Amino acid sequence: MFQCNVIGIDTAKSSFEIFEWKDEKVQMQRSLPRKKIAEFFQKMEKKTLIMEACGGSHYWGRLFTKMGHNVKLIAPQKVTPFRMAHKNDKNDARAVALAGVCPNMKFVPIKESWQQDILSIHRIRERLMGNQTSLINEIRGLLQEYGIVIPVRANNLRSHLADPATLADQNISPLMRRQVVALHDELLQITTRIEQCDKDLESFHKESDASQRIAKIEGIGLITATAIAASCPNPDVFKNGREFSCWLGLVPGHTQTGGKDSKPKMLGITKKGDKYLRKLLVQGSMATIATMNKAIRIKTAAEELKQTTKPIFQRYHESQQLLSQIILVVKEKNLSQELKTKVSQGLNGFIAW
Repeated sequence: MFQCNVIGIDTAKSSFEIFEWKDEKVQMQRSLPRKKIAEFFQKMEKKTLIMEACGGSHYWGRLFTKMGHNVKLIAPQKVTPFRMAHKNDKNDARAVALAGVCPNMKFVPIKESWQQDILSIHRIRERLMGNQTSLINEIRGLLQEYGIVIPVRANNLRSHLADPATLADQNISPLMRRQVVALHDELLQITTRIEQCDKDLESFHKESDASQRIAKIEGIGLITATAIAASCPNPDVFKNGREFSCWLGLVPGHTQTGGKDSKPKMLGITKKGDKYLRKLLVQGSMATIATMNKAIRIKTAAEELKQTTKPIFQRYHESQQLLSQIILVVKEKNLSQELKTKVSQGLNGFIAW
């Protein structure tokens, strides 16, 4: 056993379970109501507190840190192997304490309040985007039942419903027309809220130097930059870019049996990290690849056009040189006016050709 003195805390909505372990012995195991937690730890001597990184843990982490305690947060999936017997609050608190003293355990940084503010805006915006898509599909589906087919994309629907008088020309009853107008008003409200979220994120982006530097990377815009800056304000916690990819779950997993002689079997990406960040980065990379492919196609077409038109331009330059020589001869020779007119007509026809 490890020589340690830690307190494992299992948080909940109404009561907290506390487990203190010191020198391989259980020093304390008790339950406290939520309203007495702050007073209890305020009077306690400074110790190491271990909690799961779950709902409310970052708030308690900041509060306990201000009291002088050393607070550490652990991902819930890393606590599960240390749980003994059945799952309950007491066993969870014991498992948290045991996991906290495990060597090489990786802890979750405590988020500041501004980080939670920005990430909350992202969560709200993500929900609104889903509601907007759901509502657009609902309106399109209802109108299709009346023979009105609206193309995909939100702009097509908005332009179609911008003027309520357009519905009057369709074969729709007044009752259904009122319902469609109400749905359109609801869609406008959701769009307004999304725009407000974008303005709040843009304000943070202008004030955050880290977010502005991240946005300079190809394929990363305002939304992705602010999400990364708020989720990981201190990149020094990662040794390299691959470790950051592991944190996001973008690297392939692997399995191996049979010792050192056997080769590991590579699997798909683990998807163990923040799925919201992973989604934004994957979408940005796919958009970048599509843009690059389009640029490559344009460049290839330009090269083909250049090769096709090269003989024509070469022929044109040769014709210009020939015309210059003819004009010079005509000027030097003392030809009659009638002959000069015929030569000029012939040159104009040649130029037109």
